[in-house]
Amino acid sequence: MSKLFDTLFSYGFHDTTISNIKVCEHQVKVHFDKGLYALDKNGRETELTKPIVLVIDIDKNHGLVASQTVTVLRYSNKRFHKGLKRLDVEEIKESELANLLIGNVYYSDFNNTVLFEAFGNGCSYYINISECVGFKFE
Repeated sequence: MSKLFDTLFSYGFHDTTISNIKVCEHQVKVHFDKGLYALDKNGRETELTKPIVLVIDIDKNHGLVASQTVTVLRYSNKRFHKGLKRLDVEEIKESELANLLIGNVYYSDFNNTVLFEAFGNGCSYYINISECVGFKFE
């Protein structure tokens, strides 16, 4: 596996909660105030860590800023807001991407993209971050 993959999945994400997401100029910070799962030597989730932040560095070489590499899709099955909608990350209220329960996290080495599948506010969210060049946990 790649170094990016190994770093990203050095913790378990399933059934954890994204507290909020902050998009800076060349970084995306995903906050987990309740922690992530520490993994044992066999890759099994053991216990939650203290609050932790996943810092995603975005490739600066293509002239992009982080907000251009983040795509948020919201799917709602509610009566009045049914359907899939693309949300502009710069217009999303911070509270909308808060307290989202993670179902799955995917990573593509082909295009250096991470995808968070999360649930909250009666909706499903697909948070796609492309042009990733580094992951670290703080």
